[in-house]
Amino acid sequence: MENNQKLLDSLGSKYSGQYLINQFFIRIFTGKTKAEIRSYDYENHSLSEEDQLWLQGLSFPALYHEHLHYVHEMSTVVGIWGFIYNIIDLSIFCEYVDVPNSSVFKGIGPPHAELHRKVSNTIRAFNGGMPADLEEIIITQIISVDETTFTAFMVDGEEIAKKIPLVVFKYIDRNKRIFESSLLLNKYYLYEGLAHELDQLVEIRKNPQYKSHRVSSEYRVLRLVGHFLNPNIEDRQMLEIASMSLNNWDCGNWFVRTITELKDAGDKSVFMHQLKSAVGKQIAESILEVKFHLSYMKRAVANRIVISEAVNHMIAIMEQGLQRRAASPTFEIDVSFSGRFDELNKYVPICDYMYVLEDTDTYMKDFLGTHLTPLLSFDLKIFLCFMDYYFTMSSNNEHCCPLNSCCNFEFRKKNATICVSQPRLAFDLYNPEHDRCPYFFGVAYTRGHNPK
Repeated sequence: MENNQKLLDSLGSKYSGQYLINQFFIRIFTGKTKAEIRSYDYENHSLSEEDQLWLQGLSFPALYHEHLHYVHEMSTVVGIWGFIYNIIDLSIFCEYVDVPNSSVFKGIGPPHAELHRKVSNTIRAFNGGMPADLEEIIITQIISVDETTFTAFMVDGEEIAKKIPLVVFKYIDRNKRIFESSLLLNKYYLYEGLAHELDQLVEIRKNPQYKSHRVSSEYRVLRLVGHFLNPNIEDRQMLEIASMSLNNWDCGNWFVRTITELKDAGDKSVFMHQLKSAVGKQIAESILEVKFHLSYMKRAVANRIVISEAVNHMIAIMEQGLQRRAASPTFEIDVSFSGRFDELNKYVPICDYMYVLEDTDTYMKDFLGTHLTPLLSFDLKIFLCFMDYYFTMSSNNEHCCPLNSCCNFEFRKKNATICVSQPRLAFDLYNPEHDRCPYFFGVAYTRGHNPK
């Protein structure tokens, strides 16, 4: 119970980073203020290259964690199909916004409501559990790993039964009460488990005495389930199987089945070698089909000029990532265990990111990072807002513009309350001749309305 109390005391601690799935953008929470940055220029809202490198060094484990999420989105079958399904659902959403008259979303009507339901259910099943499922608790014991079935909607219109592991567990809450619950093991917990375990290698390389302070249960599900199924499994083998599972539609079920098969295998090294060879071949054989569906995604946004540029860029990275995955099915595991962490960026270059500071005044508070050309980087920020509009308006959420804290446009200065609550209204109220608000353009492009 003493160990559990230490874990409970850490609940609610801040995340060090955030990857925005299918928005291809990273936030890194530095824990620093402007006053702690020696070169910070309050007039121009800038800092020296030396201090940029200092921030990067401090935040590298978190950046590596979020980069791994991006790598899995851009180089695995599960990640790429998640993008395809979101674009399909987005195309339905676009039919029911009032652009170019206003930014109002009218609700999905009967002709598309059933398709939207099927696609949304498939996306949810793909993901499995989500962070809210495990908030404010500590998993203490895995009781069983069973199966449940869901109906997946395939892009050709067929519906197929798929299985997801149903993990039953015991947990304690802040009041030290013990309960029993369950979760669906699929993409989300595999993503988080992999990124957590691998970013710990970065932390240990920096400080051999490092001990993790991260106790949120979503990070621990992968390890808990892996060792429940196969108590003697080696860490690297468990992570390699988790990585390879992401190249299967039923990734959670594949993970559970393969962990169990490894337990019963005679020569574990031979088993893993043969498994990697088979998975690499399977990925190579799937590339043509995936490329075909990605080409459809290109056509779906072809009349939205800037969105098309952004999507074409991301699809090119996905195709390269899948080729890399076919040649080396666990390349991110190999890079991480080798300690050559910078090589990950060579295989899948990192997406744009933001360093988030702790100052209370949000005007030009945070800093953006990119390795792309300014024009392509701006196109991707419009895509970020385009997807944000879709994700939030389809559930009618009030929320803040994702770029609010690093924006110095006149519209943001004069309409701060709109930017932090209903950024879609930038489309209704904004004059694009003044400056180029990404949210304005993100909303505009939902119906192929191409403003100058």
